[in-house]
Amino acid sequence: MEAEHQDPKPENSAPPVANQNLIIGIVMGAAILLLLLLVISQQFGGNRDAIDHSEATELRRKLEEEKRDLEHRRLASLSGPTVDPEVLGTRIKSDVETLARSNQELMMQLAQDRTAAQRAEMLQRQLDQERQTRSGMVDQSQVAQLRSELKLAQSEVTRLQEELRKVQNQETSMIDPNAFALVKGELEEVRKSNTNLRHENQRLITELAGSKLFVTQNNLSPRAVTLYRELEKLETKDHRERLAIYDQLKALVKASVEETISFQTGSANINPEHEVHLKDIAVQAPDTSFFLVVGYASPTGDSQANEELASKRATRVAAMVNYLKKEGQEVQAVYLGEGSRFGPADGPNQVCEVWQIRP
Repeated sequence: MEAEHQDPKPENSAPPVANQNLIIGIVMGAAILLLLLLVISQQFGGNRDAIDHSEATELRRKLEEEKRDLEHRRLASLSGPTVDPEVLGTRIKSDVETLARSNQELMMQLAQDRTAAQRAEMLQRQLDQERQTRSGMVDQSQVAQLRSELKLAQSEVTRLQEELRKVQNQETSMIDPNAFALVKGELEEVRKSNTNLRHENQRLITELAGSKLFVTQNNLSPRAVTLYRELEKLETKDHRERLAIYDQLKALVKASVEETISFQTGSANINPEHEVHLKDIAVQAPDTSFFLVVGYASPTGDSQANEELASKRATRVAAMVNYLKKEGQEVQAVYLGEGSRFGPADGPNQVCEVWQIRP
């Protein structure tokens, strides 16, 4: 009986141990599950961060590539599709430096040009002053050279004329036509050269004399005013009346025509024989005589052009008189006008008269 009563006690103590083990198992399982969940959560979180970081890196790389591509396209639109930005920058810097140097050189050149222009203007003023100071004085060295050339040319003319006379004096059968033609041609060439030298001499003397010799009627010397007024009245007079009044002027104003010089149309050159006459007139005139050269023009053509040409002729004649005159004698040139007082044709009215007003 005691044994029957003792057996059930062990059976009643087993359930608590089993429950305890179950609870421990459940707790451990929960802990393991929590651990697994934590590990899984960490793994999933780490992967997500890695994925997000990788995507951001890729986006940033693509953005940088797009920026570089846009910059290359912008530079390509400016300097071509194959230009390196660094090369382009170097080239632009070099161009800027070159432009700066060129600008500096241009500014220096401009300053030099301005200085040269000012110098030229100053020299021109000095030249004008010198011409006024010289008051018509002739450069004797240049004139002497021309005179020397004229003498040589005249000597050559004389020699050839003598040879020509010798040939002409020979019998006709003895004359060589070729030699005669040759000598004649040389003589013509020397005559032309002689004439050209004389005309160049006249031009040079006129240029060196300056414009002081030519005056308008308002600037005439008091010694010439009365003569000029009397000459103005003669335009409507015929040839005979004009000559009669010329005779009266000898007593009225002590004036007489010493030389009348005609000119070819459009020319102001003086024929050589007139130079000889002008020298004789000046030498024979009193030391204080006044010479008035009066220029006339024909009525044909433009009035302004006629006046300019007639004034040029009068100035040239006056310059020759001024060169040949004695010390103490005075010279002026004036333009009287265009008309037909010397004849109906143009030729007779293309003249200059050289008047001498005695003291």
